[in-house]
Amino acid sequence: MKRIPVKDIREFTLEFAIPSYIQQYSSKPDVLIATVIGHEGEGSLLSNLKKEGLATGLSAGSVYPTNEYGNFSINIKLTSKGLDQYREVILYVFNYINLLRKKGVPEYIFNETRHMARLDFTYGDKGEGMNRASRLASNMNSYQPELAETVHYIYEKFDPELIQSALDYLRPENVLSMLTAMGLETDQIEPYYGTPFSYKVEKGEFYISLLNPENIKGFSLPAPNPFIPYEAELLEERPVNLINKPGVELWYSQDVTFKRPKVSLKFSVQLPKEKVNARYMTQLRFYTECLNEELNEIAYPAHEAGLNYDVSSGLEGIELIVSGYTGSTKRLLGEIGKKLKSVS
Repeated sequence: MKRIPVKDIREFTLEFAIPSYIQQYSSKPDVLIATVIGHEGEGSLLSNLKKEGLATGLSAGSVYPTNEYGNFSINIKLTSKGLDQYREVILYVFNYINLLRKKGVPEYIFNETRHMARLDFTYGDKGEGMNRASRLASNMNSYQPELAETVHYIYEKFDPELIQSALDYLRPENVLSMLTAMGLETDQIEPYYGTPFSYKVEKGEFYISLLNPENIKGFSLPAPNPFIPYEAELLEERPVNLINKPGVELWYSQDVTFKRPKVSLKFSVQLPKEKVNARYMTQLRFYTECLNEELNEIAYPAHEAGLNYDVSSGLEGIELIVSGYTGSTKRLLGEIGKKLKSVS
């Protein structure tokens, strides 16, 4: 299917019809599959698409309009090259799904997701007001009232067989693919919104090649996440005696008002003011953009582990902010530090 948008965007979406996994909330096979397909680290689907210059972004996930059925979608932000070679993108997608079907979702992915869900339930922001009430009410339509608040954080059983059965729905014969971009050739007009589109059932040579795609080198499943904070302890709620010697007694106490094992670190690299001009600021902005792009494969697993960072530039120089669970911020800060002078 092809469609012409109002905005100037380039994207490719694959939607698969799947049964409802709402009641399989203790194992969440669709969430685990989306976690692997949507990963952005080394060896991932997006990483390889970026290396080929075909895409700039990717997301995956499932939605359930009813308790009986749903759909699993993969959305890819295309480059100009990716738009021209969108069939190559499809080959990459089904090749990666085929790899996942052969190897299965690793159990450590489930364990990491469960651990982070428990931390997020304990220390995360639950929301407030209308949005929170709306979310809980929505959950009560599908789950028992006592599960409304906790259901999305529950990971009790790793079920490889259920994951494999879910993966069986992610096949070429069960997909609706949608290419969205300006300038596509279309032959129909949607009657309500006036959107130009075209629809075609693909059963030719290209479709047959998708049924058993050739292996593409460079793909791998996500490695164990090194940033998972397995130790998340709250600070003591009383002063700590650091030094107690004759003539010297030192006590230390931090603010523990929020009772969360989190930290926010901010660093400012200030540069000489006499160097600031339009050319210099442009180069500085380009440097930070390149740095952020190079950090993406590191930043993604860090974000999955509850960490965030921001590298920005301004008139005073470069500002770096790292925040998240105390137990793993130092590791992320070290990885960012390695790239500051080696960005290419």
